[in-house]
Amino acid sequence: METYNANCHCGAVRFSFSLAPLKTIKINRCNCSICTKNSYLLVYPLRKDVVFHRGEDQLAEYRFGNRTKPHKFCPNCGTSVLIDFKESQFEKERERMVINVGCCFRSPLCFAW
Repeated sequence: METYNANCHCGAVRFSFSLAPLKTIKINRCNCSICTKNSYLLVYPLRKDVVFHRGEDQLAEYRFGNRTKPHKFCPNCGTSVLIDFKESQFEKERERMVINVGCCFRSPLCFAW
């Protein structure tokens, strides 16, 4: 497991998450309408492995479709930070948060470019 530090563009939201090294797991580029518009690159850490250091209560959200998976973003700078699965109809999904790895301090994707 590695710990990744992340934030929105303006720094109002800061958090960290632990996950297997990103070069060893699949990073998902979802092709649904909202993920495509936000250019999300997604990883799925367990909820217990995501720690907010600042700004979690300030996140704004956008819901669509069945409205059970809010897309959360910084209301100051607009950075798309995560998708929260805690209201999912599927128990396994509720255990996870969906993180936009573009929010990481140092790009964990540098090996891919």
